Amino acid sequence: MNSQRQPDDGLSLKEADEIVTRMKAKYKPQSREMAGKNKSIFDEVERNLTACYATNKDQPLNCAKVADEYKNYVRKQRNQILSNVNNMKPGSAKNVPLIATVLAIIGCLFIHITMVSCFGAISVDLGSEWMKVGLVAPSVPMDIVLNAQSQRKTPMAIAFSNGERFVGDPALDIASKYPERTFTHFLDLVGKQLDDESVKHYKKRFPYADISSHEPNSTSIVLNHPDGLKFTPLELVAMMFEHAHDQVASRLNSNEPASDLVVTVPPFFNLKEKKVIEDAAKIVGLNVLRLTNVNSAFALSYGIFRHKDYQPEGSSNRTSILFFDQGASHTSVTLADYYLVEQIDDVTRASKNESLPTISIRAQVYDRFMGGFDMQLKLRDFLIDKFASDNKIDKQKIYKRGRSAAKVLKEAGRVKKVLSANTDHTVRIENVIDDKDFRYPITRDEFEKLNEDFLGERITNLLDRLFEMPGVSKSDPIESVIIVGGNTRTPRVQQVLLDYFKLENLGKSINADEGAALAALYQAASLGRGFRVKKFVLEEFGEERKRFDPSKVIVTTTTTTTTTTTTTTTTPAPTPQEGDDSSTTTTTTTTTTTPIPTTTAAPKVTTTPKPAPDPNAIYSQAEIDRIGKKLAKLRKEDYMRMQKLSLMNSLESLLSEGRSKSEELPDVQTMISETYTWLEEGPQSERDNVTLLAMKYTSIYELVHPKPTTTPAPEIPQPPIFDPSSVDFADVLNNKTMSILDALSNFTNSFIQSPPEENITEPKAEDPTPESPITTTTITPDPKEDQQATTTAAPKPSRVNPEPPHSEL
Repeated sequence: MNSQRQPDDGLSLKEADEIVTRMKAKYKPQSREMAGKNKSIFDEVERNLTACYATNKDQPLNCAKVADEYKNYVRKQRNQILSNVNNMKPGSAKNVPLIATVLAIIGCLFIHITMVSCFGAISVDLGSEWMKVGLVAPSVPMDIVLNAQSQRKTPMAIAFSNGERFVGDPALDIASKYPERTFTHFLDLVGKQLDDESVKHYKKRFPYADISSHEPNSTSIVLNHPDGLKFTPLELVAMMFEHAHDQVASRLNSNEPASDLVVTVPPFFNLKEKKVIEDAAKIVGLNVLRLTNVNSAFALSYGIFRHKDYQPEGSSNRTSILFFDQGASHTSVTLADYYLVEQIDDVTRASKNESLPTISIRAQVYDRFMGGFDMQLKLRDFLIDKFASDNKIDKQKIYKRGRSAAKVLKEAGRVKKVLSANTDHTVRIENVIDDKDFRYPITRDEFEKLNEDFLGERITNLLDRLFEMPGVSKSDPIESVIIVGGNTRTPRVQQVLLDYFKLENLGKSINADEGAALAALYQAASLGRGFRVKKFVLEEFGEERKRFDPSKVIVTTTTTTTTTTTTTTTTPAPTPQEGDDSSTTTTTTTTTTTPIPTTTAAPKVTTTPKPAPDPNAIYSQAEIDRIGKKLAKLRKEDYMRMQKLSLMNSLESLLSEGRSKSEELPDVQTMISETYTWLEEGPQSERDNVTLLAMKYTSIYELVHPKPTTTPAPEIPQPPIFDPSSVDFADVLNNKTMSILDALSNFTNSFIQSPPEENITEPKAEDPTPESPITTTTITPDPKEDQQATTTAAPKPSRVNPEPPHSEL
């Protein structure tokens, strides 16, 4: 800013706009790739307002408040600039450059927009058995969201029983009694057909599962419920996403929580399976920023806070970490490299003196049928065989009775966890079948012997496959072997890894349960809006490196020739100036002439070509829309059911309260008795009617808590009219009576409530109380003869009438 500027000069809006235009040109992105990422704040404001107007086409006034808010905010900041400019003195040390002030305004606008429009980011770690949900938002730290049971992970289970839907932990309670009514481990069925190996393995795990082909779409399957309900894996995954979204809404106390999320999926998911996950999230209104392999997420979780130790990309000493992940259903091994990549300017191809930490997944292998749940199933089969042999019954009888098999499976999972920390334990199951209990002591060695193939040869074969991949060798230096996944807590698994790599210790620096969810949350914050995080490049296995040399790019041009009536005019080009490298000497101008039609032509119809169908899509758009309506209906039914339960509880509580008051309120007793009978024996359709429940609650509440009756205010008595003729003015002049003013002051005023009389014992006249040493002279008028005033002690002082100044008259 020019220091010679007069203090009284103002900054016009045009000048401010010119400054902003110059700033936008100065900080304009240099490439198209960066243009979409580094949008200026003014473009962001314009985009938000444009989106608002596009959403409210029929009611544009809905956006007036938003537009006025930004307009007033900018006008306020501009007025503040004018005030600062006018108050500055030339040469003052406190003068602030105008460019700094404008930058401050931009910063304020940026904070304002991000705080208003950004509600946070979500991560969802989808596993076969558990789901973890992460959240980061303004004033909310990056952490795992607790569910309704205050647990940090939610079971991947959905149950339907008695017309109600249960998700998460309540569904597991239903599964222990009615396993055929509960859907679990359905992530293993995503994108599968009926003859797929995963479906056969699923039926072997759960013999009671009823799976059939989806009739409209033979490329997918459907799970059948005993009540006649049918659900595809897409619908079940969408329900879990909806449940995760409800957890976030409860944490933020908002009806419009974050909708941008990053999802972790198993490493063996192909494009079709990933497309199903994206469609499931889209059905419930979520925007998937990225699908990340769970092993890559663990690798990112390890490298986020260790980037200072990485070496340049070309160094031979770059860090290599091996991750062994064993969860409930599958096992995977990943080899990741960590290094620094120097940043190159896209235009000048010069170094930016900046290096980005990068993770590259060099190799990965997996076994999708080896996990902790398979070991639990083997222990279940072993316990059922023991129980059947001890009680001499057919074991198929237990398998056919789903409740009995579910009891044994649940106990097998508990014993498996206990044996990870103890060498022996006792199995205890009550009423397995026919009122027979089961007790059996088991040791860790016995459990490991049952799962010898899972805890030995299959693990070593998986590691051998990793080192047989191109570019990987056993002689490559590996800095650490890190174990992740819940089943890696099994001591035998850790011992197999120690023996294979000939190590003394394994890396356990990552949270085996929540590391992937937190790393995905970091990615969501990086890809979303409103957060500034350290840049970290993650290159998935098989992902092509997006680095190229612009000088080696071949540009091809396609020319389309059309026949039109044209007139060509050739004019000489201006003489090239000195130093001009242009070799063109003529300029050709082409004018296209279109004849005017003599008759009225039909209006031109512009048709938008339909987008090509996604080759990886299993479900059509019509099927996705149908599923969306189906889930919306289920959600509405759940809401009405919760409203009904809440009203029922409130009504029963009110009836209990009214029963205690029935003696005082006889009218309530009859109503309470009728309502109790209606709740117990009334038609189910009426008891399920939320409106009818609300009406009964309101009517009983008015009887139990009647409104207080308002009594009319008592009439205020009018004071009698004072008659001055009743006063003898001769006595007033002779000081024989009180003056008119004294009479008025002692006149009773009915508008003023007299204080309550206190029980005060009057002291004797000859012995005045020391607390009241005041003595007063009272003049008592006598119409017949004059008497001298007597001095008496009074308990209450009275007015002393002084002699009037005109008494000498």
